[in-house]
This record gives sequence, structure tokens and C-alpha cells, in this order.
Amino acid sequence: MTKEKLDEMEARVMERFRIARDILEKDEEIESPHREWLRSFTLDGVGLDICCGDFPIGNAMGIDQRFVCGVFEGVGSLCADDLSVFDDNSVDYIVTNYLEGTANTQHVLHEWKRILKPKKPLAICAVNPDNYEGPLGVFRNRNRLTAFTPKLLSNHLHRAGYVDVVVEEVEEVIRAKGYKP
Repeated sequence: MTKEKLDEMEARVMERFRIARDILEKDEEIESPHREWLRSFTLDGVGLDICCGDFPIGNAMGIDQRFVCGVFEGVGSLCADDLSVFDDNSVDYIVTNYLEGTANTQHVLHEWKRILKPKKPLAICAVNPDNYEGPLGVFRNRNRLTAFTPKLLSNHLHRAGYVDVVVEEVEEVIRAKGYKP
């Protein structure tokens, strides 16, 4: 894909997300302390909000499987585990509030680390499955393919090679951050 085509595609994406952000800013009920925490990582540079749903966080470019046919025409498979359109060491941050929607955690974390610039952050918010009841628990949401405890998420980040990893639970949500070495 040519640089011109990528630039054109990025311009379309950014315009659509600018419109979505304008809507989000008008609806304060959608905001949460967890979105604000993730937003704190999006202040500098160019980055991605992976599994963003309808509203990417901060200034991030949103990537969600639902957008492959609409926004990312011609790119092919653009989702959390295949970011091959991005060069190595090309983004300043990655945020996500839905790592649980990916099937192969280690593959995804390695792919994200590949495109992160050195010393740049990955920030994750994930639900803690210990806070759900019933036979399906956290998997009542059919899009959730895996689940994490704080310790398990920390283990995944360390195994994938992230450094300065910090994992904490805040209001039943696991917040994790790590940096590409």
C-alpha cells in the first residue's frame, strides 16, 4: 500500500473519529475514571486505541474489527492481532479497554510491542473476573474470549517483554501499564 493511500485513509479515519469524539464530549455519562486513566497515555504523539468500540480514547486512532469494512477500506484484516499495516517502532502509545476480546494474548502483546516505539507505553483496562457471579461469570459477554486477574495480566506483560510493569485494581477494573524496552 502506498504512503499516499495510507495518508488518505488516515485522514478519513481521523475525520470520522473527530465526529465521534465530539459526540462523546457532549455525553459526559460515557466517561469513567478508567477512560480518563487511559486518556492520560494519549496526550503525546500518534497512537492507537485497540478494540475501541464506537469512541476512541483521547487523540488515539481507533481500531476495532467492526471498522474494517467501513473506515479501513482496502486494508484487509486490521484488528488487534494483525497490525501489519504499521511499521515496527511506529506508534507512541497503545491503549485498550478490551484485551479480553483477543484470542491469543501473547501473540497480541508481541504484535503491539513490535509497533510501539522504544520506551513508549501500553495501557490496559480489563474487568476482573472475580467480580462476576453466575455460571458464565465474566463470559456472559460472548465477545470476551479470555479473562485476567491482576497477577495473570502482570505475568503476560512480563512474558511478552514489557518493562516497568505496574498492575493495580481500581473499582473492580484491572489497570495495567508497561513499556517497550
